[in-house]
Amino acid sequence: MKTLKNDYEIERVKALMEFDIMDTLPEKIFDDITKIASSICNTPISIINFIDQERQYFKSSLGLTSGPPAPLEYSFCAHAIASPQAHFEVTDARDNPIFASNPLVTGDPNIVFYYGIPLVTTEGFALGSLCVIDHKPGKLSEAQSEALQSLSNQVMFLLDLRKKNKLLVSYQQKLQEYSSNMEAFAAMAAHDLKQPLGSVQAALKIMKVKHEDLWDDTDQTYFKLINNTTRRMNLLINDLLDYAKGGFITKEYESIDVNLLITSIFEELTENNDGEKPEINIAAMPLIKSSRTALTVLLKNIMSNALKYQKKGIRTHLNVKLEKSKSFWTFSVQDNGIGIKTEYLETIFEPFKRLHNQEEFDGSGLGLASCKKIVEKLNGEIWATSELNKGTTVYFTIKQNKL
Repeated sequence: MKTLKNDYEIERVKALMEFDIMDTLPEKIFDDITKIASSICNTPISIINFIDQERQYFKSSLGLTSGPPAPLEYSFCAHAIASPQAHFEVTDARDNPIFASNPLVTGDPNIVFYYGIPLVTTEGFALGSLCVIDHKPGKLSEAQSEALQSLSNQVMFLLDLRKKNKLLVSYQQKLQEYSSNMEAFAAMAAHDLKQPLGSVQAALKIMKVKHEDLWDDTDQTYFKLINNTTRRMNLLINDLLDYAKGGFITKEYESIDVNLLITSIFEELTENNDGEKPEINIAAMPLIKSSRTALTVLLKNIMSNALKYQKKGIRTHLNVKLEKSKSFWTFSVQDNGIGIKTEYLETIFEPFKRLHNQEEFDGSGLGLASCKKIVEKLNGEIWATSELNKGTTVYFTIKQNKL
């Protein structure tokens, strides 16, 4: 039997190709279906096959000892898919004028009884068939026929699942590629901006040293405005770099003295503090194995926020803890600051989301977004609890690793 090259056949083969099932390796789940089909129908042979414009391919075959599938012109299944809405049954091929001289009947595998159910897509295209074969005449009962139909439905369910998984993997790869490209672009852009901005800041310092005694109040105001703007730009660029590098700074693992790390970060953040120096309480912490760079960025961003969002006239106090669960370390940084409304506790981890204007509190809106990105790379979570005017606690978890 030759396959017709009509519009239906072109669309049918196209539909088959979308499932990418031809010439794939054997899979136990399909083999299980042919075993069940053979058992239900009491036949020695059961096959799941797919047919393109030139050949048929056996995805699973039970009871066949011969080599590759026969050419399409001898295929029983090619007849089965010609009527995709119904089963195809041959009770005794030796007495059938179409199949009596077929080499598959007169020789190996000596087909006498054949019953095939087309494997049909939701659009009505028959991709192949689930069939059972015997060496003697036969006929399926209504219960056997219905069971075989149910098994063919399962085959199509598996095909649809494969197709969706393939699309999901493809989307994930594209998303990862897009994300990597955006991260690389952001890192490059931020890096290229730092040099000219550094030149501007250096020029401003020289101008101040040389000419400050000649400036009037208006000149001083303009200079302060320009200086603050460049400082904010530098902060934004540094935060953008941290955010862009968030996916790449979690690969190197080493033993870390967390107490020492937190102390050094706190001293750095409070080195040029105006007014009363903040206090910090660090609970006793063990050595842990993780990415030092990632952990530094995490703690520095969180502690910086804790020090920044404070009430005037109140001495800042931080409380940092590390607790161990079954598989994770849980860090917490608690402050006595202005607090956050409950409805904003998730918003604060989104890029460029700020709850205050620059005049109130300086910042780029990328610090906690970078933290979230890094924590997720470390297979952990990050969240916050807060009470207005009493303070905020930021928690994050990272997976435990053996020292």
